[in-house]
Amino acid sequence: GTKMIAASNLTLLRGGCAVLNALEFRLGKGELVALLGLNGAGKSTLLETLAGVLPGYQGECTLEGRAVAEWPHGELSKRVSFLPQTTAYSHGLLVRQVVAMGRYPYSGGWSESPEDHEAIDSAMEECGCAHLASRRFGELSGGERQRVLLAAAIAQRTPVLALDEPAAHADYPLQSRMFGLLEKKAKSGVLCIAAVHDLNLA
Repeated sequence: GTKMIAASNLTLLRGGCAVLNALEFRLGKGELVALLGLNGAGKSTLLETLAGVLPGYQGECTLEGRAVAEWPHGELSKRVSFLPQTTAYSHGLLVRQVVAMGRYPYSGGWSESPEDHEAIDSAMEECGCAHLASRRFGELSGGERQRVLLAAAIAQRTPVLALDEPAAHADYPLQSRMFGLLEKKAKSGVLCIAAVHDLNLA
């Protein structure tokens, strides 16, 4: 497929140590990539770099042929949806409000357009959390929270999904459903990159 992300000699230093060291890769539309590595290997750092969260990398890292560092944040957030390992969402928010956060790049606030409304509802249905819409985020189990956060990422409707341990806190049936959904997204042309620990899941 058409290449979405490419890196050449991609290096990122933290505390004088090369967390990412001269990486080379090309990723295209419709690919589903499992990112494997031990704790501290740089999986999260790589995903954060691809999503534009971590500036200051060396070498080349491009999205659609344009350096990630050169993308305005608002435009980049419409191209790459990033699901981190931890989030700062208030536990007092309703589930639907959390999913609606995925539409922030388009609306810039809390008002919902018809397109926002459809994207939010569709993502919640896909992730199996529509029945939780009126629950408080802080009341949910770890697995339920992961469904909601994945729904927020999917509601963002970007051509790239960068997911850091999306199956954390999820039991096997939920893991299977989540990665089945990612496979479906990849078949529709979305580039999905997910950091995982479970070799069988990968």
